[in-house]
Amino acid sequence: MGITLASKRKEHFMKPFTAQITHVYHSGFIVETINHTLIFDYIEPDKSLDVTGFNRHDVFRKWISDRNNVFVFVSHHHQDHYMPSVLDWQAANPSLHLVAGYDVPVQPSKNCHLMNPCEKLKINEVSIETFGSTDDGVSFYVQADNMSFFHSGDLNWWHWNEFSPQQLEKEELDFKKEIQPLCAKSIDVAFVPVDPRLEEHYYLAGEHFVETCKPSLMVPMHFGTNFDVTKMFSSKLTNSSSSIAVLENCGQQLHYEKK
Repeated sequence: MGITLASKRKEHFMKPFTAQITHVYHSGFIVETINHTLIFDYIEPDKSLDVTGFNRHDVFRKWISDRNNVFVFVSHHHQDHYMPSVLDWQAANPSLHLVAGYDVPVQPSKNCHLMNPCEKLKINEVSIETFGSTDDGVSFYVQADNMSFFHSGDLNWWHWNEFSPQQLEKEELDFKKEIQPLCAKSIDVAFVPVDPRLEEHYYLAGEHFVETCKPSLMVPMHFGTNFDVTKMFSSKLTNSSSSIAVLENCGQQLHYEKK
């Protein structure tokens, strides 16, 4: 497995067994493979970041308007994971498939799919399997072009300092229970929370996921504007068998090559 940084977006001419990963904001990513474009939990970047090129119109123009095999995934209805305006993309590109957790307020149709946890869906050459969450909605395991991607949504080890010991124990057990079935999966790229609001416990979900599920590449997410936490996390897991991405800005790209 190799990972390199790319400073500018390349045209969609991907080689087999490679993926171009663009971090949009928070838990939002665009994954480009040789035949598919996968968009996970897109929302527009926070205005305080003064980022250009990633509002919903820009994303549609650059990654959706002239492409086939575009899949938009929405893990759940929370506003930091779902913008209702993504529905406009499907109206403008009817071939686009929207795949959403059961709690997202959309109407199922031919190309709009609602999924509960522990369900499987095959759409053309893309295989989708849902897993649970420790909050709302689902998490996604997606296979496309002989590669596999896992996006956690709000599946996290929610260790809040104000919780009682009993609550903390339940959060830990719930997270580990949801993660366990993934240990048998081959995962090329995993997007897992490193939420800085959990203070010194921000790393728990990511560390456990890496130790048990062993993705080739783990990409931190769910950190809002606090990019420094990704560097902290990477430094903490220097001995990991997985590569750990460090994200420094919205729009940053990672090039993944499967070995």
